[in-house]
Amino acid sequence: MGNVFSLDGKMYKIGTVLWDFVVAGLLWVVFSLPIVTIGASTTALYYAFTKKSAGEDDFIMKGFWKSFKANFVKATAIFFIIAAATFVLWMNIFILGQQDLGWLNVPVTFALYFVLMQIAFMSIYAFGILARFEMTAVGALRAGLFMAYRYFAVTVVNALLLAVAVLGSMFIPEVLVFLIGGYICLSSSLLVKVFRRHDPDFGKLA
Repeated sequence: MGNVFSLDGKMYKIGTVLWDFVVAGLLWVVFSLPIVTIGASTTALYYAFTKKSAGEDDFIMKGFWKSFKANFVKATAIFFIIAAATFVLWMNIFILGQQDLGWLNVPVTFALYFVLMQIAFMSIYAFGILARFEMTAVGALRAGLFMAYRYFAVTVVNALLLAVAVLGSMFIPEVLVFLIGGYICLSSSLLVKVFRRHDPDFGKLA
């Protein structure tokens, strides 16, 4: 029984994971308050937690701040590209709903939702890619779309986790910090496995 509550016990490990969820969520919420910094704070969290998942670094705050400063411009550019594209698509979908284009309504609506899905797929990977690889904002988006289809099963799991985090936060705002932090932590562990398929040495060097 004593082993359960020891530093190597299950309870301690579970508590550590839950604490990571809370820390991650708090960091994301606080640094995302200006709204325009959402991309930078998301990238920074991915940097900190992919390093933690890969066994490179356990100091979350240190890694977060390092990436936040280093990737601020490119991460913000990705955020604006995604936000602008999403806004334009939703506006078109809304306007289309007020129009009667006859038989064109179905294919046009399908096309708009299809493009929206591509943006969602890119978003799942782009910030994590930017966090750990040196490339441009556009390059991270391209790589994100490629990986989304190359590792479709991982993409589906990631999308489901994100949906749970977003919907859960909408219906129960009090758990926003925990759910967002949990999503980033779990998503980071999935991305580490994907990155290692492209680079076998990823995460093995401190």
